[in-house]
Amino acid sequence: MSTAPATVPDAASAPPPAPPAPAAPDTADALQLRVVELEAHLASARESLTQSERRREVDRLLVESGATDIEATSALVMERIANAAQPDVADEVRALRRRKPGLFRHATHASSMGGRETEPPSPPAESAAMDAQAGGRAALLRYMRARRS
Repeated sequence: MSTAPATVPDAASAPPPAPPAPAAPDTADALQLRVVELEAHLASARESLTQSERRREVDRLLVESGATDIEATSALVMERIANAAQPDVADEVRALRRRKPGLFRHATHASSMGGRETEPPSPPAESAAMDAQAGGRAALLRYMRARRS
């Protein structure tokens, strides 16, 4: 048995080393693209939230001010504040109430078809007390009507 020296492959005959994984730069680009997409989505969600909060505030103020048609008055107010950088919703609602009082309860001026405003009927207990003090036939009739209803 002869001992032959072990052959060591030389660098020229060895297969070339594998190139570095090209996926790393592609992955970084893909991640950067994903970050940009998510930032755009976040900006869109924030804008949607701002609009929703503004519409909710408009609706709340319209209900408090006695609007009879919330959808119509809300559309009018939203149209006015759409392009304002810092819209004051309360001022716009007050301005709308001055411009179009017919859209709100308790209009500031009487309409041509309306009669005079009447006081709401008093409860029967109050009516009975007033009638007891006033006396007379008319007072008794008012008391009887109040008791029937």
